[in-house]
Amino acid sequence: MKFKKYLNEKTFNINKDVDFIYKNYFKKHIDLFKKGDGSEFVHDGEKVNWRYGNITSDKLPSKKAHDASLMNLVYIEMGVFDSSSYYEPFKKHIRLTLNKSAVNLLNTYKTIDAVKDLLKPSEYKRWYGEFGETGIKGTIYHELSHWMDDTFHNKHITNKLIKAKESGTRDALTNKGAVNLSIFELDAQVHAIKQLKRTYKKIWDDVTWEFIVQHKSSFDVVFMNLKNVSKKDKEDYIKRLYKRLNREKLLGKSLINGFESFLRQY
Repeated sequence: MKFKKYLNEKTFNINKDVDFIYKNYFKKHIDLFKKGDGSEFVHDGEKVNWRYGNITSDKLPSKKAHDASLMNLVYIEMGVFDSSSYYEPFKKHIRLTLNKSAVNLLNTYKTIDAVKDLLKPSEYKRWYGEFGETGIKGTIYHELSHWMDDTFHNKHITNKLIKAKESGTRDALTNKGAVNLSIFELDAQVHAIKQLKRTYKKIWDDVTWEFIVQHKSSFDVVFMNLKNVSKKDKEDYIKRLYKRLNREKLLGKSLINGFESFLRQY
């Protein structure tokens, strides 16, 4: 048995589960969006709340998901919701949603063309990317990996959340409460990048950090958080990120060479 099986910091191979959820619960809505004017996501009410479907985790196809379900069965809900995607260990619940801000913008301006006229080209490209298969699958990968990480590694996420609740602060999750820079969030971020490489494997050495942010806008939030921590904490996060990406063979040439210049905008 290989030693790295015992390492916590190792990505899960759950491609089958990610593809299953996307194909059965998101694909037809995204296909309609790509073919039409965006009316698939325009509605009259003030709140978004469209449920595309729900399953329990034991319905997922991979052996890893089956094993995790035996230990920690969760309810998985797919759709477009006002809240962000999340893994909620206390309620044994995973919510997978399209980006609510992107959907709300379309709902306000009614058509894709109207949004395009409103935004700068770079902003529009990022907004349109929120309705792309790659980004959605990245979100699915991210949240499923949280569940498996927590399940297979002694409920360490659940325990941190309990400590944070008891202390009344988010500091128990990570230094100064910057949750996006925590160990368990970094792990899920690596899983999202793993999904990106699945799609763009042939050109991976040319993929830049700008490209990753364009296809998975949550990384913009992650890098913005680097402004709010000390230089030491910032360097620690970058070091941990690069070590993980290198270990998982996810570091393309452009990701290595362009990171310093990329971070200057944050």
